Amino acid sequence: QSRFQNANLKYSAKISDYNAQVAENNAITAANSAIADADTIERQRKIFLSQETAQRAAQGVVINEGSTLETLGDAAAEFELERLNRLHQGETQSRAHLAQAGQDRANSRGLLAQASQARTSGTIGALTSLASGGYRIARSMPGSVLTAQALPGNRKLR
Repeated sequence: QSRFQNANLKYSAKISDYNAQVAENNAITAANSAIADADTIERQRKIFLSQETAQRAAQGVVINEGSTLETLGDAAAEFELERLNRLHQGETQSRAHLAQAGQDRANSRGLLAQASQARTSGTIGALTSLASGGYRIARSMPGSVLTAQALPGNRKLR
């Protein structure tokens, strides 16, 4: 029974280790995905500002002064805010996955400790049963010092 419990706990520990690896992979994926999204937002910002600048220049609007400059600056700021928010979101997701990985690894270590304890407990239980059985056998044997009646001159073992 202790061997079965030991094996079961070790298997559960392996599952926890696997889950930790999955969480670590998810952390990397979340961070990389956020970086890719941020790069896409940056490209969209550049395209938008280029198109707006070209359209306004074609209309004869002066680009580098007044409300046109403020409008383009505000648009650029919104793109940058969106980019930074996406990077922050990826970092937050990555940290959550890493925290889960740490929890899974700690769980694995706890399961391995329980497995070792189950094995030791089983060994001690088996030795106790063996000793108890040996004592019962010795006691049941005729002429055993453990069953000898207290005769005059004989002392009973305690």
